Amino acid sequence: MSASAGLSRAPDPAEIEAFVAEFLGRAFLAPPDDAAVDSMTAPEATRLLREIAASLSEQDAAETMCAALTRGPPGAVAADLARRHVGLFSGVSGPRTIPIYESAYTGGARHAAESFADLQAILRRLDLRVADDCAEPVDHLSLELALYATALRCGDGAATAAMLDRLAGWVPAFCAKVAAADPGGVYGAAARLLAALVRHRIPAHSSPLQAEGARAT
Repeated sequence: MSASAGLSRAPDPAEIEAFVAEFLGRAFLAPPDDAAVDSMTAPEATRLLREIAASLSEQDAAETMCAALTRGPPGAVAADLARRHVGLFSGVSGPRTIPIYESAYTGGARHAAESFADLQAILRRLDLRVADDCAEPVDHLSLELALYATALRCGDGAATAAMLDRLAGWVPAFCAKVAAADPGGVYGAAARLLAALVRHRIPAHSSPLQAEGARAT
């Protein structure tokens, strides 16, 4: 008899968290097309979404997202999400536009330059680079979440903690703006889940990269 017969491996918490970070990152990078909407409303997908939300004590956010994704046929929902994404994040709404870049929240040209240099260092540490066809700067929310997910999967505690420090510094303010602007929509629900993810992790970590730097000086 196989040693694994009748047994299943417990899910890896780091992999689950990486998956959630990537899922939320994709939600803010670009609106889903109709095929993606159809996939997101499949029974298995909605079950997983509800489980994730429950683990973050944000069950209402999952119900809001599920309801928003099923308000019409996938094509109509996708078109509405595209309009909302443009209105919220692209700049066409003028002062009501919600910046989706860290540098818009942390302020100052000098700080922004240091921030970009730090992110480039983490990219090198994880042996990553921004794809040639990606027009977004590295401090875009979705790219920072992708870095965080990669650090988790690599088991790099220092890079994971460094990315959490970054996200904690600006994501709560971003999420509050999105949740207020889109209270019954997919993006508002995604913002509530992301804020909960950051809150859930913050008390449990320190920043090894900062400690390494302090020891090096």
